[in-house]
Amino acid sequence: MATRKFNPTEQIFTRIQTMLDGGVVPWHKPWVVNEFGIVRRTCGKPYSMRNRMLLQYAGEYLTFQQALKEGGCVKKGEHGSTVYLSKDIVKHKGDPDLEEHRRILWAFTVFRTDQCEGVANKYEHLWKRGGEPVEDTAAMQVVTDYCDRCGVRRIAGGSEAFYSPSDHTIQVPGNCAYESRELYWNTMFHELGHSTAKVLERSQGGCFGSSKYAREELVAEICAALCLGKLGLDTESAMLQTASYIQGWKSRIRDCKPNEFGQACHLAEQAYKLIFNVKDDNSNSNDEE
Repeated sequence: MATRKFNPTEQIFTRIQTMLDGGVVPWHKPWVVNEFGIVRRTCGKPYSMRNRMLLQYAGEYLTFQQALKEGGCVKKGEHGSTVYLSKDIVKHKGDPDLEEHRRILWAFTVFRTDQCEGVANKYEHLWKRGGEPVEDTAAMQVVTDYCDRCGVRRIAGGSEAFYSPSDHTIQVPGNCAYESRELYWNTMFHELGHSTAKVLERSQGGCFGSSKYAREELVAEICAALCLGKLGLDTESAMLQTASYIQGWKSRIRDCKPNEFGQACHLAEQAYKLIFNVKDDNSNSNDEE
């Protein structure tokens, strides 16, 4: 009887499609939001919500002068970010006839500690929340090798996971914020999947919620599922999370074609192979009669 090769990626695709056909529960964010993801280097207190949105990346921030006061300096060529401080000013305080209240807004340029030399972190326990699970050696080796090979910078910590194409950087909240290690790695490989778009010159973009944006989310999440499968981390809960995520974004593709899922699977497999640095994934193949 003729033999055929067992393709592990096809098994992952089939499992996802089966869950989609059967209906899955709505997706939920797998990590706990940490308000201390972006803090002031001087005191460890979190910035306001407005300033946290402006700063984006997790870490500790300080001004140019504060870095000098710490005995360090901002690295040459680094660009700071602007934050705002508002303060109420009372003129003629104590005189009810003349008393006047005004709100003054000051702008400051701040830098992360990793943009400085001679300035160490003091509050990593607040914004990293466990950082990367280095004890998962196989997964960490894949991530490190890929990032080194393709020039991807990564930040562990904060309250948001994302990929920034402008500076080829991913951020993933620390592993202590997750319900399970599998969900942490699912998030990590999802963001790495996005980063492959730049290397593979895959079309990426579109405003949030658009069809183009949704298609890229499908590719990244399917890529994450393939990576977890390769590492043996594709638990039922992780696969359910993946199927839920895919279902949500698939419904947003307004001009969805019958082969949309198949095309996303093809692009995701390219991304997965780039991350693992393989041309053909035959390492888990078995002959079947």
